[in-house]
Amino acid sequence: MAVLPSLAVSLASPAHANLINNGGFVPNSNIGSAKSGYLGASNNTKLPGWQTTADWTFPAWVGQGITKMWGSVVGDGTAISTDLDQARWGTADGFPPGGGLNVANTTSVSSADGSGWFLAIDGDQGFGNEILQTVNGLTPGNNYSLSFYQAGGQYASYPDQATSHWWTVTFGGSGPINSSTINVASGAPVSSWQQQTMTFTANSASQTLSFLAQGLPAGGPPFTLLSGVSLTDITPPPTPAATPGPLPLLGLAAAFGASRKVRRRIKLG
Repeated sequence: MAVLPSLAVSLASPAHANLINNGGFVPNSNIGSAKSGYLGASNNTKLPGWQTTADWTFPAWVGQGITKMWGSVVGDGTAISTDLDQARWGTADGFPPGGGLNVANTTSVSSADGSGWFLAIDGDQGFGNEILQTVNGLTPGNNYSLSFYQAGGQYASYPDQATSHWWTVTFGGSGPINSSTINVASGAPVSSWQQQTMTFTANSASQTLSFLAQGLPAGGPPFTLLSGVSLTDITPPPTPAATPGPLPLLGLAAAFGASRKVRRRIKLG
């Protein structure tokens, strides 16, 4: 007997939804036609769904209480060796104009997830550049799989040297967890993308996910790249409790026949 299409659909496993808002880092209209833009200070409005922050103060701003975040959102195919800030927003904030990653002149980078955009953030450990998002709709006690792509490169106009890169990730009260380290040799272009997967257990219905850019050597500076962030619930749904059904007709007939035999034996005896 053929299986009805509706039955086949009802038995299919539902896809796990990505709980991250703008995991592809697509900027809003403020970036205009530029292919890259400086992320700026905390609570910027250029990158929907995300906030940026920094825990350092540039020497020129000491006494002014100004903290800045060195990082850019970059479009696919951009020759980022020439400019990480085509929107020119960072020039007045101390982000060197015309700067980019130390790569070959013909090298460009594209996002790992096909969104058209990725992040390039200063990973010097003395700077503390961080990007974060509050994730809602979690189920406390459930396990969640975090997936993202990382890469690394050195900032241009600095002496060429080998660099290493990774992300320090926290999710609510879980972590910090370091991603695998990416090593970029001296004279090498930006590394290829590397996928990372981590598992976290939710402690509340709403938690903050944060990525802290990390790298060596200090003063390089190493730039750490991020693309394609997703977070999915991997806890299996509870199995429905089994409910007893009606006694099968065959079993009912057998039970009735057995009771008649017993009555006949009693009567004959």
